[in-house]
Amino acid sequence: MIITRSNKQSPLRLIVLALSLVLLTVMLPLKAAAVYYDKADYDDIKTEDLESMREQIAEYDSMLAEIKSNLKEAQKLQATAAEKRVLFLTAQAIYNDQLKDLEKTKLYYDSEIEKAGKEIAQIRIEYDKAYEVFLDLLRMTYEEGTANYLEILLGAESFSDLLARIDRVSGLIRYSNGLMDKLSAQQTLLDAKYAQLQKDSEAHEASIAEIEAKQKEIEQWKKENEADIAIIEADIEKLTGAQGTYKNLYEILDAEFEAEVAAAIAAENKRREELAIEKEKEEERKRQEALEEAIRQQKYLWPLPLSWDYISYKYGYRTINELGYYDKFHYGIDIPAYRGTDIYASKAGKVLIAKYHTSYGNYVLIDHGSGYQTLYAHASKLYVKAGDEVKQGQVIAAVGTTGTSTGNHLHFEVRVNGNKRDPLDYVTQP
Repeated sequence: MIITRSNKQSPLRLIVLALSLVLLTVMLPLKAAAVYYDKADYDDIKTEDLESMREQIAEYDSMLAEIKSNLKEAQKLQATAAEKRVLFLTAQAIYNDQLKDLEKTKLYYDSEIEKAGKEIAQIRIEYDKAYEVFLDLLRMTYEEGTANYLEILLGAESFSDLLARIDRVSGLIRYSNGLMDKLSAQQTLLDAKYAQLQKDSEAHEASIAEIEAKQKEIEQWKKENEADIAIIEADIEKLTGAQGTYKNLYEILDAEFEAEVAAAIAAENKRREELAIEKEKEEERKRQEALEEAIRQQKYLWPLPLSWDYISYKYGYRTINELGYYDKFHYGIDIPAYRGTDIYASKAGKVLIAKYHTSYGNYVLIDHGSGYQTLYAHASKLYVKAGDEVKQGQVIAAVGTTGTSTGNHLHFEVRVNGNKRDPLDYVTQP
């Protein structure tokens, strides 16, 4: 009797398989995986209205910069004008002091001129008096019959009378000449002194006139400076007002722009997150299907979510890599993924190692029996420990870049009786 094996699954085997799937689902750790998607930026949500607002904001910003520059320049001019005003006031004070000194000296000259004039007048009076005395002497001589010198001399009655007459006439002449010479010399000195005082006074008046002219000039400069300051202050007030106006417009429009951009980006991110969640759900559904199929056929499972299907380095020799290695054999496959992405046990088994290694970084080695092992390296976190029994598809770690690594990725190896084999002979790339 020949017995043939049916290809149909027995009811008992199907029940066991279904219970295994239920238990597997229940025993898998409840871990809220992060949803990864590309965050939206301004370029993703910009519209004509937003661009128009941004251009207006840029225009306000440019105008504010120009006003700020003009205001700074006006303030410099104001500071310069204020410094000039101080100089004008200082010069004015100096000229006022000089003028006071000159006016005091002018009073001295006026006093000296007046005094000299009085002295000259007094000399003239004395001269006139002396002259009157001289005339009186002549008159007296005439009354005595000596109208002139010749008559005085010829009228002498005797020689002694003649000598007396001569002596009298000579004394009169000497007295008159001496008195007149003395008075004339005094008047000459006083006239010279008076003339010098007049000259000095006139020079002093010229100095006073010069100082007064400078005072008028300084006063005119001060008025012009004050007018300039008034204009500058008006400009500053105008610029300050414009600055406040445009700053207010800028802040209002900028806040409105930021709010609209934030709202648009938030809405876009929400849409992308919803799409990512739907995609993740679909991937999870496919992964569960693959897991079920792998359990049925006892195959190895892809160790990451199905969306992470790119292999940056395969099993075998590579001439160079980002670490600078030449002709090095790569004993696994490298799968780039975001940091924190779940790493799944490719097949059920027992954790032999779960620790840090200088090259592998944080890694997990699982023994599947019959000489088969899988290794998961460079993890950022480990969720299992040595001795743990893990189910196929169970989350055992999170993607990272620990150990000898230049970026977030999973280094995955398959070992058979201690020999490292090409993982793609055992797992199917999505």
